[in-house]
This record gives sequence, C-alpha cells and structure tokens, in this order.
Amino acid sequence: MKLKSSVKGSDYLHNVIANYNYEKIFQGTLGGSNLEDVVRMIIDHYKNRAGINITEYEIFRTNSSSKSSVRLLFDKLGQKGVKLESLLSFLYTCDRRRDFEKLLTHFLEPESVSIIVHPPEKLIVAEDTELRLDCRANGFPFPCYKWLKDGKVVGEGETLRMRNIIQDGDSGEYICAVSNHGPTLCNTAILSSTCYVDVQHNPCPRIIAIHQFPVSQGNDTMLKCEARGDLPLHFTWYKISPESNPKEMEVGDTLRLPLVNSPSPDRYRCIVKNGFGKGVSHDIAIQYQQAGASSIIHASVDPPRLVTSKLALFIGITQYSGMQKTSGRQDAEKMMEVLSRYDFETVSLLNLNRDDLWKAIQCFADNVPKGSFVFVYVAAHGISLGRESYIIPPDVPSSALNADSCICIEDILKTIQQNVPGICVAVIDTCRVHRDRRNITDRECAGGAPNQLVFYSTLDGGEAKESLGGCSIFTKHFIPRMNEAANRSRILDIFQQVKTYISRDEEILKRDQEQTAEIRETLNDYDFHLYDVSQSRVATVDQKFSRLVSESSSNSIRFFDRINGTLMTKQLHSNVLLIDILIDGPSEKKLQVALYHERASERVTIPCISYTLPNTFGMLKWTFELDHLERVKEDALVLRVELTESSESSVPDFQTVKLSRPAIAEIMS
Repeated sequence: MKLKSSVKGSDYLHNVIANYNYEKIFQGTLGGSNLEDVVRMIIDHYKNRAGINITEYEIFRTNSSSKSSVRLLFDKLGQKGVKLESLLSFLYTCDRRRDFEKLLTHFLEPESVSIIVHPPEKLIVAEDTELRLDCRANGFPFPCYKWLKDGKVVGEGETLRMRNIIQDGDSGEYICAVSNHGPTLCNTAILSSTCYVDVQHNPCPRIIAIHQFPVSQGNDTMLKCEARGDLPLHFTWYKISPESNPKEMEVGDTLRLPLVNSPSPDRYRCIVKNGFGKGVSHDIAIQYQQAGASSIIHASVDPPRLVTSKLALFIGITQYSGMQKTSGRQDAEKMMEVLSRYDFETVSLLNLNRDDLWKAIQCFADNVPKGSFVFVYVAAHGISLGRESYIIPPDVPSSALNADSCICIEDILKTIQQNVPGICVAVIDTCRVHRDRRNITDRECAGGAPNQLVFYSTLDGGEAKESLGGCSIFTKHFIPRMNEAANRSRILDIFQQVKTYISRDEEILKRDQEQTAEIRETLNDYDFHLYDVSQSRVATVDQKFSRLVSESSSNSIRFFDRINGTLMTKQLHSNVLLIDILIDGPSEKKLQVALYHERASERVTIPCISYTLPNTFGMLKWTFELDHLERVKEDALVLRVELTESSESSVPDFQTVKLSRPAIAEIMS
C-alpha cells in the first residue's frame, strides 16, 4: 500500500479533518446509511485501543448534532493517537475492501498486480468431493480473478470452489488470470502457475466386507478385511474393550484368532488408511462355543441403528443492529452440508426476527415424528440469564436483552421433546455471557429429558470465539472430524473429541484466551451414530418449510422481442432464495439487469451478489439473493426483471415473473 504524495498519512485523524477536509471525501464516496455502517465497523475495530464503543459514540453524536459522523469519529480516534495511515491500512485489508475501492483511490497510488500465492502444481482429489484452489495477489485497484480450465472460464474470485466434481469432466489444467483493470480480462492480465487437477475415483479407503473362515489346521479362525481405495492401503486390527482403549492386535488385512471358550463375545475392529483418509469397519463379535466334537463360531457385524426419521434444524443469525456481525450463516451452511451427507432432512432459518423464529421452531417441533433422530444447530449471539442460555434475535437491541425479548434454548429443546424423539442432539454455538440477574426467576430447565445430548461451545459465562478462517471455533474442529472417511464414531465420542480440540486451539492460546466447551447428556443409550438409518422415505419437513416457490425452477423471459433469457430459482435456506438470470441475445451493446420484488405498495430492489461474463455459448449470468421470504404477505411472489442496453436514449424493457407464495411465509401467516 503506497500513499499518494499529497496524502500525509502520519497525521492524526483529528488534524486530517482540520487540515485537508477528508471529511468530504468520506461522505461523498460512502454516504448515507452505508457511511453509518462503516463508522460502526471502524469503531468496533479500534474499540480496545481508542477506548470508545458504539454506545458512547451514539451519546457523543446526540450531543454534537453540529458535527457529521465522520468529523466526530476522526476527532475521537485522532485524540487517542490513531493516524490516517493506520485507518487506510485497516480499510485496505478488511473483508469489505472492495466497498472501499473508490474511497481509497483518493489516497493510494496505483499498484500493478503481483501474485503472492499460487495454486499448487498438481492436486489429487476424490470424486464427489470439493475442489478448492487459492490464488492471492497484491495490487491497487484491487485485483480481479478469473479461473480457467483448459482455456475456459470456470469461476472468479480468490478461491475457486467446485462441489461434487467428477473424474471425466473436472480433471485438467487450471490457471488463474489476475488483473486490476476492471471486471473483464485484458491483455495485461498476469497468469498464476498452472495446476493439474487429477480427479480420482473414490481414492479414500472403503471397506467392502469382512470375511470369516476357519484355518485348515489348528483351533484358529481368521478374519479378512476386503477394502478398496488408492494404494497402498494399510490395515490394522484392534480388539475392543468397554473398559479400556482399543488394543492393537495385528497389522495387515488378516487377523488370526485362537478359539477359546468364552461366555461372551470378543469384539474386533479393522481400520484401513491411505494418503486420503481412513475407513473403519463395524465392530465384529466373535464367540467360540464347543459342544462335544463339534465347534460353533458366531461372527456378527453391528448393523446401523434404525430410526423413524432424521431431521435437522439450523438457526443462523448474522446481522444485528448495534452488535457485531457473526459468522452464523457460514457456520450453519457448513453444518448443513455435513448433515445432508448423512441423509438428514434439513430446515435452515436465517436472520429471522424473534416472533417469526419462534413460530418456525414450533412448526418444526410439531412435525417431529416419534422415535426420530433430531439434530439442532444454533449459531448466533447469546447470553446467559440465571441457569439458562438464550439466543439473541436480530431485532432486539442490546439495551433490551431479557428473558422476554430473547429465546430460551431450554424452551426450544422442551418444545421438540414433546413429540418424544428417539434422540435429540443440539449444538449451541453461541456466547453465554452473564447478564444482570435482577428480576430473573429461575425456571424449570429442559435438561432432564431422556436421550438428549447438548453441546455448548463454551461454559456458562464464557464467549464462543470465531477463527481467522471466518467460522466458529466449533465448526473449525467439528467439520474435519466428520470429513474423515467412513466416520463410524458414536456421536458422543465425536463431541468429546471436539471438546478436547477446542480447549487446545492454537488461535485462542496465541491470544492468551481460553474456551472450554460443555457437554450435557441424559442418554439412556450411547450407541447413536450420525450414520444411523432412517426408516422413513417420505419427507416430513422439507415440503413444510423448503418447498420451491415455483412449480418450475426455470422460467423463460424475453426482452425487446429479440433477447431471450431464463430466470432460475433455488432455495438456499428455508427463507432465502437464490435467483439466476441468464441472458442470450443478438445485442452487441452492453447489457444491465436489475431485479425487483413487486409488493402491493412498493418495489424493492433485490441485491445482485455476482455477475459472470459470457461463457462459451455467449450467455451472461446475474445472480441475485432474495432473503426474508417469511415476510411475503401477498398471495404470490412477483419478480420484475429489467434489462437495459447501454445507449444515450436507453429505456429498459421488463418482464414480470409470478411465483407461488413461499412455504415459510405461509407458516408465519
């Protein structure tokens, strides 16, 4: 980051306003509500160093109506020793730096692109998993990234992520073209090193069968493990005892056992490993009984448990008024991806206000069949009142946090338990900081329900930290445990491992902090696994919450009687809709697309989250995200698509697409 010669970055912020009138630059490039949002973000960044928080700032602003937000902010931070160069450095490196690019052009010299992180030269990945390639570059204006496979654009951004990759279509050479001359690739783009991606068909170890047969001589029997995967495969046999850790018996695919009369069966387990992961067999029970001249060998493999159905509820709250943004959405989406692989039906609720969230929770609980496996994950701000933990809804200000305005975790679990599920597992990935206990009456907690397992990311009174990777410390350690191939561990064992990893997390220890998880369980049966099999083949909550808002996910649209397009919908969360608009036409002019939600009394702009350049077939793609589907009051969801061709007298053409009312909105009515 190089400052322009006219910019004195060493000046304190209160002197900057007085001497150079940068106040006008900040207000002119940010402006409006966006400026207030940035002011709050800057205060949050400097709150420890400058000793000013949001509440104090609001008091100062109320008592200083003659001063603008920027002037007041610069005055307070400058008096605490914050310089312009420090502030610009923060804006340059923060997650929202693209929002500040226009602002920073007033202060920074242009800088050519230089790639500092290249993708690897070769990468071997498993089929049906995720491919991830990273490229990082310095430069100003900020670099634009285009990923190409065999010469064709396949993605954009610093990180290329492709899910459910296949061997035939996704193997090949990948390269990243980086430029800082706008959204289109140009002749001056810098190319990263080439990465050859070799997609291999299921290289992780997979146990096919365990064979048991007698030895021709002697009173022995043998167990042989048959497995597939990328070679070499390494086999290890263990004897399982409830009183101690597994005991290693033999290395190799075959285990030879002497037959000894025993009143109860001995249990054995085989683990197969290679460079991609490991596979774990079911426990095999061997019991030898001799009756006269004949002998009988009983060998059995523990089958998965059968449950009525498998349901998962995800609650993620990211946006708060007057409180720091959380990673709730990212964490909920990571957990959804994992639980979906284990055949859970998923309901995901994002940023619902208090009343709507409670209605949705009650509706979910009403649809829980008896004997089902229920998994609940909550990622939000939280507090502790008395003996209970609470979720802070996004519409509750920090000054009004109490037992009535927040949602009690114990109430959620108690509501779900009314339909007597086989097991209820809950992960409460929230803070549990104490609030004033005055006027709070301890109530009966729901912790006594049978077969309930609750994992709190932190102890009562503690904070649940976030990692530098943009997720919570819990998901940082839980996801890798579940991504291990053929994870056959009991759910309680997995949580105990995650609890240990959290207490030893290097990020937290480097900050001289600590985080200790808490597990509360009333399990009558400890042999529950995430891979337990659902007896139901009928969706019980999907149609209730996540029914697509259109009978068809694809709708044809046409503009100016010559430009064809398609509007496609996909439900990301139970109350969030992803909308892709593909445009294909003879126009040689630059096209712009805007999307609006038509309501009875207003037209609401739907934000565009990405734009993709023409692909091989000349298609342009705009992606929009419509959240808060629960607030749709009309009988139908009406979308207005406007397309504009760049010209001096350009008048947009529009098409209206009418979709049925979202399912989540019907629940709220």
